[in-house]
Amino acid sequence: MEAGHAAPARCPRVGMPALRVAVLRDLQVSRHGEAAALCPAMGEGEGEGMMWRESHRADPSGAVLADRHYNRQHPGSRQFVPPGRCFVLVAYSPATAVWVTSWPFEEYTKHAWAGAWVNSLFRREGGNLASEMIRAAVAATLWKWGNPPALGMITFVDETKIQNKRNAGYCYIKAGFKRAGRTKGGLLALQILPEDMPDPVAPLGVLL
Repeated sequence: MEAGHAAPARCPRVGMPALRVAVLRDLQVSRHGEAAALCPAMGEGEGEGMMWRESHRADPSGAVLADRHYNRQHPGSRQFVPPGRCFVLVAYSPATAVWVTSWPFEEYTKHAWAGAWVNSLFRREGGNLASEMIRAAVAATLWKWGNPPALGMITFVDETKIQNKRNAGYCYIKAGFKRAGRTKGGLLALQILPEDMPDPVAPLGVLL
């Protein structure tokens, strides 16, 4: 910061500069008519916007999308989220994308990134670019849970079950994730550290 310039005021809820806060009188209306006050707005120039709305682990529209994801354990079951702490997002109406951030307790974690947030599900069948939706989901998770763990967020890709085997995880990499190794079972691990994450953003429909 240059000398003589005061630090910008901070948003009391998420600690972001107040100049980037959308106040309640500036309600944004989504393409589907949902009103939302965002605190703060997505970063200008990043080509991103918030398309997600918060849901729950038994959202019927999310379950339908989850049934078509390769890692679905029990297709047709009502719930589609691992046990424990979770943050579920769906996008658009009717829903064409679902995202789950899980936060397993370290003592129950078997992989090498214990304590990290885990993107345990992302299924997109329409809407924004996948990389934009990933960054928006990370931003919403930051709004929900605040300061991220030191290991940030991790996701795992089974390269044997995807079409683009040569560029596995490409959309995540475009969103700021980096290859971080492999699990004992051979899954590709992709990780985004706190310093590479976007600013926190509230999901659609949240009035602050």
